[in-house]
Amino acid sequence: MKNIIFTSIFLALIFIIGCNNYPKKESNTKQDANTTIQVDKDGIADKLEKDKQTLKNKFPPSTNIAMQGIKINAPKKVLEELKLELVAKEKNMVKYKTDNGNVLSITTANNKVVYLENDWLQDPKSKQPLYTNFTFGETNLNDIRNKFNTNGFTYKNRMGITTNTHVIEFNCFEFNSPNNEILVTITKASLKENLTEANVASKLKLDALIIADKNYLDKMWGQEKLFDTNYKKIGY
Repeated sequence: MKNIIFTSIFLALIFIIGCNNYPKKESNTKQDANTTIQVDKDGIADKLEKDKQTLKNKFPPSTNIAMQGIKINAPKKVLEELKLELVAKEKNMVKYKTDNGNVLSITTANNKVVYLENDWLQDPKSKQPLYTNFTFGETNLNDIRNKFNTNGFTYKNRMGITTNTHVIEFNCFEFNSPNNEILVTITKASLKENLTEANVASKLKLDALIIADKNYLDKMWGQEKLFDTNYKKIGY
């Protein structure tokens, strides 16, 4: 197959194709191949409400969702307890060097924590993120989809980015949690690799993780989303 020309259309196709490329549990309902995503959230809210009890039975609500002990919606003053090297500070954002040499960025709004981002600085000795048992530079997008048994959703304004050297994808997963968090996995692949539709998800490797307040992300990244038809909340 010829190498891919990375346009905004293809970046969306990476998400769409992925909706069919992970193991799904058998269902009595057949889905047409052309209905792998939903462009808006029509019908999703009703489905989640119907599945609410099922979700509770499948796994308890996630509560230990944090980076460096900091949780979404925690009061801003908890940042004073962090024993990390401060490397940058702005009005509503602080950036720290983690113990393994990576970066933790924390954003606050209305005196509450609303956004946590852990970025890998490419050191092969520092591949453990602050959340999940994934591995920076090794866990690929297929692994993530298989772990959660869903392709989750993506913001239409954050479907993907192409730089001079890499293609970057954003996949979002909503926790089964009372605290309204979203997990964002940011994966990256080099344009020097022989990327095709068939292998791109295996080439996209974890580069950063975000835990954020759902309402904050909607405000920053927009309301329009693409959903996997197998969309479901996750537990971790």
